[in-house]
Amino acid sequence: MPVRLVVYVVLAGLMPAQASAVCPPISPLQATDGAQHASPAVPARSTADDVTPTRAPFQLIEAESGTWPAAAQRWALATEGDTTGAGGVRWSGPVADPTRHALSLSIEVARTDAYRIDVRHAGTATQPPTVAWVAVDHGPWLAVEHGPSSWPPRATATRPNTLRWSPLQATDGPSAFLLEAGPHVIQIAAAVDDLFVDHVALTPAAVGASLTNRATHAAAVPLDAPAPGDDQTPGVPADDGSSPAHGGPMPAVGATPDGTDLPPDTGEHGSNGSLPPGGSTIGNDIAGSITTGAGWRASDVLRAWHPLEISFDGPGSNELAEDPNPFLDFRLQVTFTGPQGQTYDVPGFFDGDGAGGAAGSVWKVRFAPDTSGWWSFRASFRQGPDVAVSLAPEAGNASHFDGTRGTFKVFRTDPIAPGFLKWGRLEYVGRHYLKFREGPYFLKSGTDSPENFLAYEGFDDIEDLGNQGIIHEYEEHIGDWTSNDPNFVSNDGGTDAKGILGALNYLSAVGVNSVYFLPMNLGGDGRDTCPFVGYAKTHFNKTHYDLSRMQQWATVFDHAQRKGIQLHVVLAETETGNETWLDGGALGVERKLFFRELVARFGHALALKWNLCEEADFFEPDDLRAHAQYLDALDAYDHPIGVHTFTFNVDDYAEYMGDPLFSISSIQYDTDDAGDHVETWRANSEFAGRRWVIDMDENAPATEGLTDANADMLRKQVLYDVYFSGGNIEWYLGSHGLPLGGDTTLEDFRTREAMWNYTRYARELLQRGTSFWNMQPHDELLTGESGLYGGGEVFARLGRVYAVYLPDASPSGTLDLTSVTTTLQKQWYNPRNGRFEGSPVEVPGGSPHALGAPPADPDEDWVCLLRSFD
Repeated sequence: MPVRLVVYVVLAGLMPAQASAVCPPISPLQATDGAQHASPAVPARSTADDVTPTRAPFQLIEAESGTWPAAAQRWALATEGDTTGAGGVRWSGPVADPTRHALSLSIEVARTDAYRIDVRHAGTATQPPTVAWVAVDHGPWLAVEHGPSSWPPRATATRPNTLRWSPLQATDGPSAFLLEAGPHVIQIAAAVDDLFVDHVALTPAAVGASLTNRATHAAAVPLDAPAPGDDQTPGVPADDGSSPAHGGPMPAVGATPDGTDLPPDTGEHGSNGSLPPGGSTIGNDIAGSITTGAGWRASDVLRAWHPLEISFDGPGSNELAEDPNPFLDFRLQVTFTGPQGQTYDVPGFFDGDGAGGAAGSVWKVRFAPDTSGWWSFRASFRQGPDVAVSLAPEAGNASHFDGTRGTFKVFRTDPIAPGFLKWGRLEYVGRHYLKFREGPYFLKSGTDSPENFLAYEGFDDIEDLGNQGIIHEYEEHIGDWTSNDPNFVSNDGGTDAKGILGALNYLSAVGVNSVYFLPMNLGGDGRDTCPFVGYAKTHFNKTHYDLSRMQQWATVFDHAQRKGIQLHVVLAETETGNETWLDGGALGVERKLFFRELVARFGHALALKWNLCEEADFFEPDDLRAHAQYLDALDAYDHPIGVHTFTFNVDDYAEYMGDPLFSISSIQYDTDDAGDHVETWRANSEFAGRRWVIDMDENAPATEGLTDANADMLRKQVLYDVYFSGGNIEWYLGSHGLPLGGDTTLEDFRTREAMWNYTRYARELLQRGTSFWNMQPHDELLTGESGLYGGGEVFARLGRVYAVYLPDASPSGTLDLTSVTTTLQKQWYNPRNGRFEGSPVEVPGGSPHALGAPPADPDEDWVCLLRSFD
């Protein structure tokens, strides 16, 4: 039961330091446990105040002031050395869920301003670094770090090891909160089992050099108000390259011809700080009161796009049960209805004890709401043989908590949330690029290897059936893990999550924004990855799922989304043994359940691509269409569905052109044909009436792929050929043994760092310097250039922007600008270092233009960018 303390605070403009009086508490108020509580007698504050201000203005909030619940649990009135008035409040007992046991202080500020928050608490140097968690207005939980404050509100302390001030800070240091004039809520949760809190201090952040230019962590508009510009690509200033994620400065490109600068789409920019106590992987950066009802509980009140879990108390079972089978003989389906009347029909799943344990009575649904406001839901829970794989609403019989209803409040999008949480769902919008609902168009720069990414030593009960793959440790990436990241430990080897989560951190930092993987490769190459309780090919194993491993996968997938990495989920492998592993290759009970479990547990991910099969040669078109139909019926979010090809079987796509089930390609290609494939299938899909997103997902030959020695060649031969033809790219890393590693053996992603950098430079040029989603390939406009690597590439929005890639800039050729009626600005961009070089030059339209020589190294590759700013 939360304790709600109510304090009325008026913090004026630049009021004198001594005018920090606390107004009388408002009484009574509705406590968060739903009961009414009277205010006890609060002793008058000591005239010998224990605070000696060292800067002003600031406002003290007495932790013990305000409305005090009569039935308080775990928080209690207490005293400590150097306290005043009635003392403070102490948390006793184990560290608990902050959303259930948060100390709530209601305040009111008189002036909209940026404020910082400090907490005065008892602690010693032996305590953990984080002693408490604080949330403002149901925003993200941020850490109160033990240690010296950057500004002590008192000059001295008679017992400095007993009471000290610590700042509320995010991962990048002390935080400021932009609070509008009016009421607000500060919540405090214990991160140690014996926390004493005496005061909370609010200070305008503009006072004091230590907070100059700090980002704010709350908006000045009400949290439940619509976000401005929800239907637009956000206008965010271009990154100046100072972030370590970019490996060095890149000059700002300036406004695009559309007047918009796009933010980078990696997950490195913006953070919600450390995880709250318990390290929950779903909804772990949101705060608020627990929402509960008869037989159900929601993980929290949350923001739009943040994942929400609702747990139901249902029939007890375990992951090995057969009669009934909790995965197959029960079906949870939850219909969510939003404030705008939108509905989502979302499958749920059996979750044992709710924390990865194999046995229990917890049934869950995961949902990512798309708007702020009040949402409602209704649960359908049916029981019967194989009912889980039936799409008929009335299949089986109503059971247990069927018909349970509830409501919950969603706050507006957090504009500084990590990764994709600030932009919303990545969606097909009828164009050649996917787009985030509240963010930019997506330009993919992914890794296609290792396909057995999930064959990780740190997952529970992992097995290696022995073939080409290895069980990964990602040892070189352990150092990329940070203390702010989640963690888990394998139940049978003691390996933790640091290697695989550190690998995602590294990929995000170098600009990789998509990861390709097989969730089930039994019978295929690696034979080391599956979601089942066992690896043997039995019907029992294929209809029972390993709950602890699924919880660990959820942690990894959630982390990828927070780091700005799309999940490219490949549902089958070309080897006959894998294609026939489920139902002998048919769409039967086993494959339907496989699809359902993946959608139910992970389908809420904001950026996700379903790929029906790697090198799909086994299934007939109607079979694959049936797979797509069933998957589409399960997926409430309409994530894009595609299918992978063999190198020389791209024409198989003709079977699916115009089909509304398919919206994205996955092309395996010969490196000489990369750009031709992109342009051909863009045109074919347009002719069929449904534009496809063209993903180039595997560069042949398989024995070589991308290595540590051919990045320069593939940059000239493939990278710009794909991007400047209007496509997206993932890099296949070849079939190599260690130490280099490749398709199923890669351990260290740094072995391909040169290409990660080159790809990021190319992607950032298009994101920041062009409106690439409005551009088309126009190679016919360039003549007379060098023919090396197939000659130059032109990607243009006619009359507005022309991006010309020259694999060899000597000669550079002539660009036809006859139809251009304005003056263009020409700049040279170095693809090898991601920088503009030389001075901009004005080029008049109306006639062909000789591009001339680049600033240096004319025998190398260059981009010539010409843009109109009229």
